[in-house]
Amino acid sequence: MYALIVEPLFRRAALLEAAAAAEALDTAHARDNDETRAILDSRGPPAVCIVELTGANLDGFGLLAMLRDRTTHAPVVVVSAFSALRDSAWALRESLNIVSVHRSDLTTDALRASLRVALGRHGGRPLVLDPLPPAVREQVRVERVDSICLAAGGVAPESLQRRLDEAAAFFGVDATLCTLRSANTETLLAFSGPRAHRFVERIQGGAPSGFAAQVVDATGSAALVLNDASQNPAFAGDPLVKEGLVRGFAGVALEASDGTPLGALCLVDTRPLRLDAAAIVALRAFASRVAGELDVIPARARGLASGVEPRFTFQHLAAVLDGLDQPVTLWGANDRILAVNPVFTHALGLSPGSLRGGRVAFAEHMARAGADAEFVELVRALPPPPVVQRAEVTVGGLRPRVYRWSTKPVLLEEGMGQLDVWLDITAERELERAALTDALTGIANRRGGEVACTREVARTRRAARPLSFLLLDIDNFKRVNDAHGHAAGDEVIRGVATIMSQALRASDVAARWGGEELLAILPDADIVQARVVAERVRTAVAAAPLKPPVTVSIGTAQLGPTERADAAIGRADSKLYEAKERGRNRVL
Repeated sequence: MYALIVEPLFRRAALLEAAAAAEALDTAHARDNDETRAILDSRGPPAVCIVELTGANLDGFGLLAMLRDRTTHAPVVVVSAFSALRDSAWALRESLNIVSVHRSDLTTDALRASLRVALGRHGGRPLVLDPLPPAVREQVRVERVDSICLAAGGVAPESLQRRLDEAAAFFGVDATLCTLRSANTETLLAFSGPRAHRFVERIQGGAPSGFAAQVVDATGSAALVLNDASQNPAFAGDPLVKEGLVRGFAGVALEASDGTPLGALCLVDTRPLRLDAAAIVALRAFASRVAGELDVIPARARGLASGVEPRFTFQHLAAVLDGLDQPVTLWGANDRILAVNPVFTHALGLSPGSLRGGRVAFAEHMARAGADAEFVELVRALPPPPVVQRAEVTVGGLRPRVYRWSTKPVLLEEGMGQLDVWLDITAERELERAALTDALTGIANRRGGEVACTREVARTRRAARPLSFLLLDIDNFKRVNDAHGHAAGDEVIRGVATIMSQALRASDVAARWGGEELLAILPDADIVQARVVAERVRTAVAAAPLKPPVTVSIGTAQLGPTERADAAIGRADSKLYEAKERGRNRVL
């Protein structure tokens, strides 16, 4: 019995899968309609479906209709960031077998309760969970937006207009729009594109449209992607859709450095719009630059960049930075570090004297400090200010720390700079990691292995690189428990897990798959390389001074071009038991 989870974002999918696993459900994860169809073909109808309604190559309502027709009416739990989609899903609940509708920021307990309702494990009415945003957060957002609109005076700065022009040319759409939302009022601050004026005239003429509002009010920074709005029940009735002005639409929130949504960057086209995951990443990159332009509009209006005396001397500023208990870096207009506080140099192990050069040199310093390769590349490729960007980065070697890094533009006396803030979230991530770690062996547990499979399969697809699996089982393990006791059996499992981990590369993942079964995930390894690793593990276990001595049998499999991880692991499992039938202590 399994739960089918359709969610484009891997991090969100992992949380949904954890809730399903807590209800003793196996899980299968799909990102779009095609992957969903492939899962149904290979695994048959699920016990329950958990579905997001929008994403790259994801037609949510078309997918729900397909599930209805192919799964013998498996109950559906809708989890969406967008209220219009949630409302439409609830209106269609009877025809699409929807039992509950949730915001995407729901708690694990709420989702588990909804799954129990869907599975008939206790009585109860279907749930609609759609709490209003906190009043305080809304007040802060409105104040920020109002300050930007007042400072802009209804005219987009030239630098902001250039960003919109670049986006329109990059995506080749009819219009790109930058809208701000204050309370219930939307302000179209800038636009570009060959047919943008036609769209803008209708908006300014009073034609209502809820597209941008849905993006701003979305939970979890979700992207709203509508391949064809005329075929989506949540938007087909919009006046602009009825008039044929909008068919394809994509929008992401324009966020301040703390994640507060200020408005939306939207792509609009009179034709259906097909965006893949890479295009969504590019749209978010444009949004970070547009958000940076918005962030400095009030400061520019105050004239801080045009010779007005600063309110603080540099000595005052340095004193403020030194008093902060989180790492901070201040960049000047000439792409050099003006100041870092002592917490930064201590936490990241960098001396102030070593921090010379621009962002590229800083990226190299971060690499030497043990920062994630992806973060190093992000810093190296960061565009000139102004820009708003956020990321999570792990820094350090033996005792790494995890930081939530953000950068935002600041207007200095010398010109435009950037302020980087590093929030230590190590404790938060350690709690999450503990939930994915096997207490006996210290390697990943089954859940952690599944999360790693999802991550590595996605990476393999993007890079067109091989990915292989080893499935290991300790031979005659029942005899160990019967003859020596379960404590000795635990020591054997721990020892074999240690030996396997030591035989793997840093990029490989080891997981306790169940009982005395261990799984190894080998990125960038084909089947020949995988068998070499497996043989190394087998011989190391056979030669190890374990008490009692044991051997292992190992099955291997390389992921096929369109194969799912569970299918490849199933093939490795078949090879494993074939190895046992041939006499054990061997690799196949």
